[in-house]
Amino acid sequence: MPWIYENITHQKVDATSPTRIADNFYFNKPVVAEETIVLPIYFSGVADNNQSISFNYDCDILDMEGANGNVMVSFDNNTKKAVIVSDGYFNTDSPVAYVTLPATTNSINATKVKFYGEKVEDVSFDLNKYALNTAQNSVIAPNPATNYTELTTDIPENGHYKLTVTDATGMIVNTLLNEYLTAGTITHN
Repeated sequence: MPWIYENITHQKVDATSPTRIADNFYFNKPVVAEETIVLPIYFSGVADNNQSISFNYDCDILDMEGANGNVMVSFDNNTKKAVIVSDGYFNTDSPVAYVTLPATTNSINATKVKFYGEKVEDVSFDLNKYALNTAQNSVIAPNPATNYTELTTDIPENGHYKLTVTDATGMIVNTLLNEYLTAGTITHN
């Protein structure tokens, strides 16, 4: 690979959780650019066939798009309402949609969330808090890489972590590790 994608995240995961059926959605793995933040939306578990979510939101949305041709989205900044309708298979590793926010956005709160028309738990995402848990303080050298590169990143606390490399849309390109780590600085080649 002639270069390394710059969007690298490490995330604490519960290695003992069984697969569950989707009953809500969540935001995760934002991609921050100079003027925008692209925030992927994921189902809370495995979803197959038709899914529908509607929610109110509390910030300005610049754009919203489906992750593929099986997803339709709609949003209105005047009413602060959004709808996602999907048909297909999705799991917690595959985004169903993407929300583009101004780079100045600190958080997004989804209220009055309805999954299949039934009221479910509200969803919040603190972009500032997430920034502390991403590899933004990581060093990738050399970048671009030809045959070898080294990633150094900080692990905030002991636990099971998954270190992934994603492209600009939030899709996972490579999983570098998925194991128990102790807090501190790690280096991965």
